[in-house]
Amino acid sequence: MNQPKRNLTIRPTKRYMIIRVFPLLVFLFISLAAAYLIEDLILIASGVLIIMIAWQIIYLATVKYEITRTQIIYSRGVLSYETDYLEMYRVKDYIKKQTLIARILGIMNFTLITSDKSHPEFSMIGIQDSNIPDTVRKLVEVSRKTNRVLQVD
Repeated sequence: MNQPKRNLTIRPTKRYMIIRVFPLLVFLFISLAAAYLIEDLILIASGVLIIMIAWQIIYLATVKYEITRTQIIYSRGVLSYETDYLEMYRVKDYIKKQTLIARILGIMNFTLITSDKSHPEFSMIGIQDSNIPDTVRKLVEVSRKTNRVLQVD
């Protein structure tokens, strides 16, 4: 089987970051254009929008999915950092989602349906469209055999 020889680290793409902050950028530019009419209020709103955009970009830059032979490790956080672990043998099903814009940009959201109590649905958002679903499927099969786990629906 094609198993990764080492851990696979995945992050949301820069294109996904642009999609996430695009509505805020549009609103920011509209606010700046309207600044000529109501200077103080619009400048305050623009400052808040700039902070929101920066926060989204910084937060998304901290998101990391690490795929090992036995687990998927999900880390994220700016002021506080959180790491979650999902055992491969707990994965029951997979969903790959792509909007039209995501297909054009070559990114996807990959959701795992699991038997894990804390993460019944685990999503890897804005990742590069690749063979990750196939890789995860193969690792789940191996993990189930290794741990002697039988899925009963």
